[in-house]
Amino acid sequence: MLRFPERLIAECDGKIVAAGIGRPSEQLDLVIDREFGDPQKRWGVLVDLIAGGASYLRAMGTRSMHCFVPREIERSYGKRLMSIGFEKEAGATFLKEI
Repeated sequence: MLRFPERLIAECDGKIVAAGIGRPSEQLDLVIDREFGDPQKRWGVLVDLIAGGASYLRAMGTRSMHCFVPREIERSYGKRLMSIGFEKEAGATFLKEI
């Protein structure tokens, strides 16, 4: 199933006064047991989850995923996300085209 961008139109007195376009994206919520392995091992597990999730979402027609990172780990964790193709967006959100 392909999903195409959604178009939004605002009209006033029969005239288009604003328009927007949205495209499907999914938010990625990752949770891991902090007592499992060492940081490198945990990161490897998360990378595998992200890759598997991206494959699934691509097959469903989604073209991007978002990942919110809590402020307290944004600096270190954000660098790791960017190393695997995520881009920094506003706030503590990262986007990956899939």
